[in-house]
Amino acid sequence: MKTKEEYDFLMVVWKSSYINELFPCELVELFIKCLPECIENDVISTVKDTLELRSLVNVWTQRNLRLIKWCSLSTNVFIPVTRILHQLIRSFVSIKNNLAFCLCKQFMSEFIKKVKESCVIGKQDFVLLYPRNLQGLIVMLEFEPNYLMENYNEAYSSTIDELNLYLLEKPFILFGLLLNFPAWQFVINHHFNRYQELSDTFKYLIDNNV
Repeated sequence: MKTKEEYDFLMVVWKSSYINELFPCELVELFIKCLPECIENDVISTVKDTLELRSLVNVWTQRNLRLIKWCSLSTNVFIPVTRILHQLIRSFVSIKNNLAFCLCKQFMSEFIKKVKESCVIGKQDFVLLYPRNLQGLIVMLEFEPNYLMENYNEAYSSTIDELNLYLLEKPFILFGLLLNFPAWQFVINHHFNRYQELSDTFKYLIDNNV
């Protein structure tokens, strides 16, 4: 249990200019473990900037770009950040705030794009940022659906089967995956009428495919 003094000290250190994209990722992971609020505050602050500007322009400041760098280097940073973003989007769904939902969804797409670019620069494998049990599916989702269908139909069918399984059994995992790989939403659109018992949150994602 941290004392208020310890908490305040850690937050001051976290907000200092020393904690930049060159800060060792291992220490960032330690910060997140000891003080999860630090990364939550960074993510929420960046999303708030997007909502206030109603645009992604000028959102990715040098300070915000450190999130991209760290996420590209560590699954222990990438997963908490994406989880926070998914939760924010679900909260916008629950209050039926379509503008916030669309902006945050665009933010999510831009975030994933920048993490991928950072992985390429750093010669890291983007797929390995995901939990091991999802990595096989992520490899398939990295392809455009039409390309996979036209060139590797068996792999495409297998991917659809797995997506349908998540749709039935773990819809909110699929919700997160579709936010990260929006090109695959049309697959769910195509099969949507077969599943009438989905939550309002998931239906909102499908109905507002932007």
